[in-house]
This record gives sequence, structure tokens and C-alpha cells, in this order.
Amino acid sequence: MISPANTNHRACSPSSRKLSLHADTSVMDLVFAELLSLIEAGDIPLEIGNRLVRAIEAGAKLFTFESDCLPAPGADHCIITAQPTQAFAVFMSAVRAGDRDLGLIEQALCHLESSSHRDGAAS
Repeated sequence: MISPANTNHRACSPSSRKLSLHADTSVMDLVFAELLSLIEAGDIPLEIGNRLVRAIEAGAKLFTFESDCLPAPGADHCIITAQPTQAFAVFMSAVRAGDRDLGLIEQALCHLESSSHRDGAAS
């Protein structure tokens, strides 16, 4: 089951200032749904999916979060959007291409796996 792609949160302070936070995860939801459907269809091996999960557990960064804060009179509004990192975008491009010998997918996955080590996320 895919969670809602958009989440809104609002808070009011005693001084009547309003803060609105909006999280847009629609791109993240679409990418994961596409990846799962490719695995389920047998277009990419389950082992690739398992390696991706291990990379995530080791700290590989798949998404960055960008913020766009829009001030309005009496209210502050901030939109946070999830976007794929360059390494994950390259991986998804390779997966979509359906590289028959898995060479491009393997190479892109290696970059994702090594990204957790470069960033110091893995111990």
C-alpha cells in the first residue's frame, strides 16, 4: 500500500501567526511503485531489489528534500519536496532501460552502495 503523497500540517501560535508545512512525496511514491512493479514482473532480478534494500540500510541516499517557503501576510507556508539523488536517478534509468546483461544496473547500484561509504553513513 502506498502512503498519501501529500501531507499537510498546520500550527497556530498564541500571537495568531500560522505555519503551514506541506510534504510532497509523490515522486518518491511513484518511483518506488515503479521499481516494485518491475521486480514483480521479473524485469529485474529480486537480488537487485535486495541489494538496494541493503544499500538503504547502510545509509545510501536515494532522495534529497528541497524546501520552498512562501511567506504570506499573517501566515508562513513551506513546501518540502522529495527528489531522487543523481545516483538513484541513474539507477532508475538503468532499471527502466532493461539492460539485458544487467551491466548498467549493476554499475549504477555499485555507485549507490558506495555513496553510503563516501558520506560516512555506514559504520
